[in-house]
Amino acid sequence: MFKSFKARITITFFLAASLILVVSFTALYLKAVRDQMENIRSQLKMKAALGVAFLQAEEVTQVPLEPGCQNDPLYQKVSGDLRKFTVTDKNIYDAYVMVPTPRHNAFRFVANANQQFSPVRCGEEYDATPYPEIAEALKYPSVDKKITRDKWGSWLSAYAPIYARDGHAVAIFGVDVAEKTIQELRQVYLWRFLFVITIALALALFCGVMASRWLVHPLNQVIAGMSRVSEGDFHYRVKPTDQIEFNQIVVIFNQMTKALNDLLKELAEKIREKERLTKELEMAADLQRKALPEGYPTVAGLEIAAKSIPAKEVGGDYYDFIVRGAERVGFVIADAAGKGFPGSLFMTNTRSAFRVVSANEHAVGRALERTNDFISENAASAKGMFITFLYAVYEMKTRQLTYSNAGHYPPIVYNCDSRTFKVLSAVGGLPMGIISSQIYPEVTVSLAKGDIVLMYTDGLIEAMNSSRDMFGLSRLMKIVEAHFTSDTETLIKKIEESLKAFVGDEPPSDDRTLMVLKVR
Repeated sequence: MFKSFKARITITFFLAASLILVVSFTALYLKAVRDQMENIRSQLKMKAALGVAFLQAEEVTQVPLEPGCQNDPLYQKVSGDLRKFTVTDKNIYDAYVMVPTPRHNAFRFVANANQQFSPVRCGEEYDATPYPEIAEALKYPSVDKKITRDKWGSWLSAYAPIYARDGHAVAIFGVDVAEKTIQELRQVYLWRFLFVITIALALALFCGVMASRWLVHPLNQVIAGMSRVSEGDFHYRVKPTDQIEFNQIVVIFNQMTKALNDLLKELAEKIREKERLTKELEMAADLQRKALPEGYPTVAGLEIAAKSIPAKEVGGDYYDFIVRGAERVGFVIADAAGKGFPGSLFMTNTRSAFRVVSANEHAVGRALERTNDFISENAASAKGMFITFLYAVYEMKTRQLTYSNAGHYPPIVYNCDSRTFKVLSAVGGLPMGIISSQIYPEVTVSLAKGDIVLMYTDGLIEAMNSSRDMFGLSRLMKIVEAHFTSDTETLIKKIEESLKAFVGDEPPSDDRTLMVLKVR
């Protein structure tokens, strides 16, 4: 009888039953937590919709969003209405009102109830890009899908539109419940679960001790086989036994070791393939580095420096110099859509096409137009590939810079005499590769001795730190202003050091390229 594994399974029933109880109660607990979260979201959404009744749209929109607005009577009135709302439910941490701004997904705070722990400034701008539910609230009440974090803490938030008399949504009413409050609401479920799981585990332990007397002997053979396999002997096979059901385990175990041996052979082949691909990628990265200019052209009265750092092994950024005789030199900076190998390949094709076109076309805008016509017909364009492109030509005699822009960030110029910055006009057209027959106008600016021109890609100024703050154009300008007397190589080094200190250990999300020109 006891040679049958079914008999032994009967003895271990209690162990299986306890495990089923653990799994079942765990599933029930997780479901209860999910249901509770959905209930909290639903109630919070309803509270946001009801809370709008505490406010008057005309009062909200008339609060002046400027320094000192906290002393405005209307601000005091709106703040008081928000506090009246928060006392209706002890679980509400804060309530606030925001109004939309002309910038996409940007809002400004009008007032909030909990100034003690959430000191929101009247008129403070809030970027709602990471929180699509806020923008949705201009149409209908919405609630966060999960707990979110901002500079004030972690919350679950709901929003509702505030309508003017003409039925137009003019503001958003928001309600926050702190993550700590939600965790406290879950404690009841947690303690019950821990009690039940403790009882179930105790029962499972008892059953396991009892069942081990029956199971350990036949399993020793499998354990011995596993030990041999763990030592690397994948050819080891367990000998068959006279136990019918256990013999099936032996067969499966032997099949498993054979399959494992075959898998290791396949894995070794894949590792060799990966090493080959890694070497090819290293070669591609080396080719891309060689595609960048090795040095800088000699231009009378002009200092030049540039640097490009890909986000991955290879990238989609590049810069180039186009020498046009003894008196003119062209500067190119571009950013292809996408990172990695696809972006690098598209960038390389564009660079080659532009070099051919610019060799015969001296007009800045016309060179972009002809290059765009060529790459727009390329198969890569049909897959959504495009490239932003800035081309500028410097005249040595006149100290004039003529440029045309295909969807790239415009250059900025630092005037040494006035100590001021000027962001040049973004005149131009769509990025290249989207549609053919584009017109790219030209703009000419005059430079003076000591002026500094900066051309860059978005990966530089949009680099983020761990707080999701962007490096930004203002930080770049401050570095240039502090070191405008330095040479261009030193200036790029200072910018690179500041950027590295700003982002810390955050990995780059995009390629970073910078070119600096200085008139001497």
